[in-house]
This record gives sequence, structure tokens and C-alpha cells, in this order.
Amino acid sequence: MLVKPNKKWFEQLPEDDSAPILDNPPELVSAKRKLAENLFEHDKALYKKQTESRSRASEMRWVRTVLAKGVLADKVAAHTLLIQESPVHNLASLDALIAMVTPKGKKECLLAMDALRDLFLSDLLVPDKKLIPFCQRPLAGLSGSGVVESRTLLLWHFEDLLKERYASFLQSLETASFDQVEKLKLRAVTCMFHMLTYHPEREVLLLERLINKLGDRTNAVASRVAHHLTQLTNHHPLMKPKMLTEVERFIYRPNVAPKAQYYALCFLSQLLLSDDEASLARSLVSFYFTFFKKCVQRSKVADARTMKVLLTGVNRAFPYARTADAEGLPEDQVNLMFRLVHLTDFNIAVQALTLLFQILDAKSSLSDRFYGALYRKALDPALEHSTHQTMFLNLLYKSLKRDTENNRVKAFLKRLLQACLY
Repeated sequence: MLVKPNKKWFEQLPEDDSAPILDNPPELVSAKRKLAENLFEHDKALYKKQTESRSRASEMRWVRTVLAKGVLADKVAAHTLLIQESPVHNLASLDALIAMVTPKGKKECLLAMDALRDLFLSDLLVPDKKLIPFCQRPLAGLSGSGVVESRTLLLWHFEDLLKERYASFLQSLETASFDQVEKLKLRAVTCMFHMLTYHPEREVLLLERLINKLGDRTNAVASRVAHHLTQLTNHHPLMKPKMLTEVERFIYRPNVAPKAQYYALCFLSQLLLSDDEASLARSLVSFYFTFFKKCVQRSKVADARTMKVLLTGVNRAFPYARTADAEGLPEDQVNLMFRLVHLTDFNIAVQALTLLFQILDAKSSLSDRFYGALYRKALDPALEHSTHQTMFLNLLYKSLKRDTENNRVKAFLKRLLQACLY
């Protein structure tokens, strides 16, 4: 046999760091593919003959019995063992497992999904490398006459077939993620997350599909996806700009539900930033305010829950954005924040004031307008039962500490003493 069982198929390929060839002549690709297919079928026949030999007859008889009459879990285990032994010669078992990933059979779908996830990540996909189509290989340099060249051609053909199977598996995962059963949907999106996290194959497609599930009607699924996306940024920090772009595209998609936008904003507001991500932070802040203006244009007062997560995101991103932009935010965005202080409930108003403090403090220009808004909130009846009392008092302390107008500080202290009487 050209391909040895019980050894990773990609470890039998020769070292090749050449770039994919995009302009192979079609007639060359067709001729080499035909040769590779013949080598592939011949190797499968040799493998089958070996498994039917005396030394393995009883073992294979047991496998065939399990596949024909065994319970579902045993069938999945048998297919898995065959693939682990030699995926090149047991492609039919891989096809059988992929065929099980369908919402029609919930139990077999869950079992096959887990088995395929482990197989692709541990045995089938080349570590840290994308699969290369057969047509993009340096085919002109291979005659297919020697053992090494024949094996290489065969494995390139298998890699092409594997790439197709992986795409089919991902399509089956997406179909399962739209099922009515919550458990199946959750398992499907978690599987997509694992594939995206631990291997680069079809990463753009997986990211788009995962972000798309932020719009799932089931809250548990949308929440799980937001959590997985946050985990993904921890594993792959360099993906943050791409993820922001995809989430923006998702949020501004026509007819997207407000709930889906909320979960997308929840994810963005949880992004952990560093001092060397000023550009990303500025993009986030700009996006938040653009989205806020669109919300205000649609309705005079936007959803309180959405406003809260928007301000959380801005407050997290702004300290990193202002390191490269000492001027803070444009005047129209500052005006939007003041408007928010007056139009929303106390908790959101406190977050807006906290952001305004950061903006104006960055420019060393804490204005009378800011202190006036803060002064009015000091006697707001909602302060007594607010969950943001600590945040408000901390903001009050920092603001008064920065204030150079002694009379205004005295007025604030008097206001606080008045509040203590209630």
C-alpha cells in the first residue's frame, strides 16, 4: 500500500512549503486527478485485502457485525475506529458519520457531531494549516511513476476529498443549529466554536455563521454564542478587528431583530482591550455612537437595556481610544451623551455621566454643563434604590476633586447633606 494505516495521513506527505498554484491548466488538473483516483482506488483495494487476511479476519468480522446490528453508540464508535486507523481507506465511514448529522435523528446527530469534531481536530485536519485543493497543487512536477510521487498524488487527492467532506460537515452543523430542539442547537453552535477556535480551515465562513446565530430566537442560544465569541477573542486576539467588522455587518443587516442587536452589543461590550489596541478602541467607540444615533432617529428614547450595554461598551473602550486621541469625542457625540442623561433612567444616566467625565477630563475641560447635570442627579429620588449608588458616589468624588470652583464644591456638599435628610 502507498498509504500506511495507523499513521497520520498528512505525516506521510513530503515537506512542501510552496504557495498554492492558482493557474494550473484544466487539462493538466483533469489528467492528474484521473491518475490520482486510480491510485486511490487501487490502494483501497489493497487495504481491503489486508483486512480480510487471517490475522485480521476476526477483528473485521466484529466491526462489520457492529455496523450492521449494533446499537447507535457502538456504530459511531466502530466508524471512529476505522477512520482513526486509516482515514484514506475508510472514507465511507467518514461519509456515514457526516450523514448522521441531521436533525431527523436527534440522538445519532449528537453522537456523530461529537465524534466528527474530535476526528477532524485530532486525526483529519492538518495542524495549523488549511487544506489545499487538488487543483492548486504543483501538479506539473509530478509524473506519478515513483512510489513517493504516487503517494503524494494520492494524498493530495484525498486532501481534496477531505476538504469537501469538511465543508459538508459544516453545512450539516449549520442546518442542525436551526432545529427546534434547543439542546441540538446549543451543541451545534458549540461545535462550530470549537472548530473555529482550534483550526483555521474555513474560519471566515465559521465566524460568519457563528455571528449569524446571535439572531437565534432562543435566548439561551444567542447568549451562548455571545459567550463563545468572547472566548474566541481570548484564544485569537488578532481576530478582534475582523470580528468587529462582521458584527457591524450583522447589526446593520436589514430587518435584524432588536434582540439580536442587543446580544451582538453584549459581545462587543465584553471585549478586553489593551494599550496597543487604540485603533480598535476608536473603531468601537465610533461604532457605538453611530449605532446610538440610528437608535435615536428611529425613536425618541431607545430601549433602556440596549442603552445600558452601549454605555458599558463605550466606557470600556474610551480609556484606550483616548490615548491616541486626546481631544476625546466630537461635539455632536458629547451632546448625545448629555441628552441621554436627561432622557433615560438613573442607572443609564450615571453611566452616561461617567463617560462624559472621562471625555471632558481627557481635555481638562470639565464644563459647567457637566456639573449642572451631575448636581441635578444628586437629588434624584431613584438614587435611593439604584444599583449604581457606588458608581455615582465615586463619580461625584472624582468630579469634586477635579473642581477648582470652591463655591460649586460647597453647593454640592450642601446638596449631599440635603439628600441625607430624605
